[in-house]
Amino acid sequence: MKTSLWSELRGAGIGGIATLVILGGIVLLPMVYEPGVFAAMVVLVGVIGGGLWFAPRLLTSMKWHKPIRLLPDPPPPHWTSLVRERVPISQELRQEDFQRLLKLIQVFLHEKHVEGAGGFEVTEEVAVTIAAQACLLLVWRDTGMYPDLRTIIVYPSATIPKTFDPRTGLLEESGTPILGQSWDTGVVILSWSSAAQGAFDPRDGQNVVLHEFAHQLDQETGEADGVPVGLPLSAVKPWAEVMERRFRQLKAADRKGRKTVLDTYGATNYAEFFAVATEAFFEKPEQLRQKKPDLYGLLTEFYGVDPAEGMRRMDRPVA
Repeated sequence: MKTSLWSELRGAGIGGIATLVILGGIVLLPMVYEPGVFAAMVVLVGVIGGGLWFAPRLLTSMKWHKPIRLLPDPPPPHWTSLVRERVPISQELRQEDFQRLLKLIQVFLHEKHVEGAGGFEVTEEVAVTIAAQACLLLVWRDTGMYPDLRTIIVYPSATIPKTFDPRTGLLEESGTPILGQSWDTGVVILSWSSAAQGAFDPRDGQNVVLHEFAHQLDQETGEADGVPVGLPLSAVKPWAEVMERRFRQLKAADRKGRKTVLDTYGATNYAEFFAVATEAFFEKPEQLRQKKPDLYGLLTEFYGVDPAEGMRRMDRPVA
């Protein structure tokens, strides 16, 4: 039986609380024999369980709603030409938004560690180019600076990452080369050749940095599920309904081998769909608006900007 994204989200919350209530009942039943007292204690366990379930999400929301504290010193003057040249989409920003982008890059590089791997050396140009693309997602949003992200690891090209195998206690190669990867443990992995190419061509719909940092927005709420951090509660259900409908359409197109404005890699799961939709939103905005206006509208509200209208800032961006 097919289940909707909204049902999965709602079920995850209710299921977590219900599990705690049932376990609490099992533990308490041998200890309490009076029905009234037992019922009251089960309710108490449910309330405590609900608090434990929602507390991490509340803390995440608080971190993301804490405005970014810009640094007092101005960004280096040469960053202006560097960003405009290496990240051409930045040329479409209005002057005030471009200046905010530079300030966000400054905070990003102050808070995060960008390091090379596989023999790759991270230069200022590399770090600024990556940071500019990552911060593009935040220019029009009054939110935190990827608060749980600590490290960006940059390889020269596609790489086979090593992951910890609990069975052997060793780092093992996954066997599949990747262009980028976002971990929920505060790490993003990038291929520099892909990151540079994605930045250089802002209209091909392929941008590994936008893709992986969209995952970061998604993972801040816990397991990546296509519902990113910062959505008000009232927006979650309509968001899930549109995402689910368009996700199923993309899966159908993928099965039939039909090309769409969205990369069919987005048919993998809801998390990849959101990341792929983010790439298309910024790099193919006119096409996305024409073909999928409901999805485009959601992303416009979420990111607080309308790329199809000259990167016009929305009057009331979602925080």
